[in-house]
This record gives sequence, C-alpha cells and structure tokens, in this order.
Amino acid sequence: MIRHSLREHTGADALAVLDRQWRELYAEDDRASYFQSPDWLLAWARQLPETATPIVLAATSTTGRILAALALVRHDNNVTALSAPHAAYVRPVGPHADTPAVAATFAFHLLLLSQNGVNIDLSDVPATSGLAHALADVGDDSAWQCSPDTATALELPLAPASLSRSAQREHTRLQRTWHRLVADQDLAYTRSRHIRDLLAGFDVLNRLHQPGQWPGHATPAQQWRAVLNHIGAADAFVATLSVDRTIVAAQLGVIRGRHCTVLLSALAFTARHLGPDHALLRHLARDLTDEGFTALTLGRAVHGRHTYQHQRQPVWASTLTASSIRLAQAV
Repeated sequence: MIRHSLREHTGADALAVLDRQWRELYAEDDRASYFQSPDWLLAWARQLPETATPIVLAATSTTGRILAALALVRHDNNVTALSAPHAAYVRPVGPHADTPAVAATFAFHLLLLSQNGVNIDLSDVPATSGLAHALADVGDDSAWQCSPDTATALELPLAPASLSRSAQREHTRLQRTWHRLVADQDLAYTRSRHIRDLLAGFDVLNRLHQPGQWPGHATPAQQWRAVLNHIGAADAFVATLSVDRTIVAAQLGVIRGRHCTVLLSALAFTARHLGPDHALLRHLARDLTDEGFTALTLGRAVHGRHTYQHQRQPVWASTLTASSIRLAQAV
C-alpha cells in the first residue's frame, strides 16, 4: 500500500502544477496519451472563461512528491475533464496513475463532490485504466452512472490482406472507385510541418466543416487556433488531400511518440461521393508508417462511421463515462 494523501489545487495554483511538475509526471507515464501532455492541457486551460476554474487533483506521497495527478475544470456546479470534450483519452498522469489505491483516492474524491451536489461528467476514461476500475467500483453505490463507449485504433502498417474477405472486397472497391474518379486529375497529399502550415491547414479544415460533422466540438475556430499555436507543429499537424488543387478532405492530428491520434476530420460536401476521407486516411497511414509510427487512433466510434472505421480492421478500445448529470436528467 502506497501511503499518500490527496491535494486539490485550484486556479493559479493548478496552472502552476501544470506548468512545473506536470512535465515530469507525463514523461514518467508510458500509458499517457497526448491529451495528458502539459502543453495540451495548458493550452485549453488558457481558453477557459473567467467563470471556469481549473483544478488539479494530486495524489501526494508523505515526502511531498506527486505520484499521480488528474486535470479537471469546474464551471458553475459542473466538473469535467480539462480539455473535454476534445480529449478522447482521459486519465490521471504519473508513475502511479494506475495504482489501485491511488486511483481509488481520485474516485472517492469525485464521489464526495457528487454527494455534495456537484455534477460530475467524466468521459473517455480508458476501461483498462486504474481510474476506470475505481469509478466502476464506486459507481455501484454512488449517485452517478458508468456507461461504456468505444474508441478506434489502427495498427500500422495497415495490412489489407489481414482483413476479412468482405472487408477486403469493400477496401478494393473503394480504392478502384477513387482511382477511377480521379484518374485524369491532379492529386496531391500534404501534411503540415511548420506552424504557419498547421494554422493555414486548420483554417481550410474549418471551412470544409459541415454542421453536425463534429459532434461535441462546437468550439470557436479562434480558440482552436490559439491551442494549435501553443502546442506547435512538432506535436500537431493537418493532413490534406486535394484534387486539381482543390482540397477535398482534411484531418487534424496530434502525436505522442510513435502514436498519432486524429482529432477532427472534414471533407468537401460536393466531393463526398468520391470518398475522399477514405483516400486521405490511406495516404496518412502510409505517410506515418514510412516515418516509423505504429498506431493511428481515429477517436470515438461515432454513429454513422462504424462502417468507415470497421473497414480498417480496428482495435476497439473500450472507454468509460462516469456521469451524475445524465442520471439526474433521466430521472
């Protein structure tokens, strides 16, 4: 049993933890995704309205060392993960983030908040994480419900030969259709490498965006630009595919190590019959494979995109949502 206590840092104190101790916690945690990086979290913390308060829950040893920490935000009477709903992978960070006793400390603190009337809505918690197990255990007797979700990850390089016969046929059909439709046209794939290209690429992606295409991502473009400008081109990119110099599909992704996660995708409404999103994904997967990447995560399994995601032989990663808000609304 690791002896520890929980400290709650709020406001400027929470930002100081993110700016100082967080980078070491992130470096010591191989299971952390880019959504637990200090640059990502600080970028979103700086976009919070004045009425919202950043919170860092820190499990601290008897010597004062932070063993694991969880970044949250409180707005009015609601507590969510910091950077939600944009983070598709939410968990504490640090060398003891998955230690059962430490995870239980976080879960019980959230339970106490909910029992004091605070609405908790913590989504996209990996089902295999210590926090998910602790939330599920506490959820059996608490005032919130725990519901399962899924995220999609692809192993690189993509191997069409490993797909089922029906998936192989569909994969071949999509490729042939795409090549036939663009056979006599100028095709170009790009991935941003510099901050100016990253921001310009996001502007294109934002223009291609159709209402309802990004569920839960109704964030002003200027806030996204500020976040991307903070995290920089080394950790984020926009990939685009153009036909006859007209961009028909774009994807925004972030990187940690050899793992890439696609956050936002958009395609030209007039070119949707061409399947440019499928074609762009093939180009991006080859590009990342050539640079030594081993995994490409497509994020949440969105209704209406299961076929699009399933055609690539994905690894379905379960996530958990612990919510007192949804339960209260359902009563």
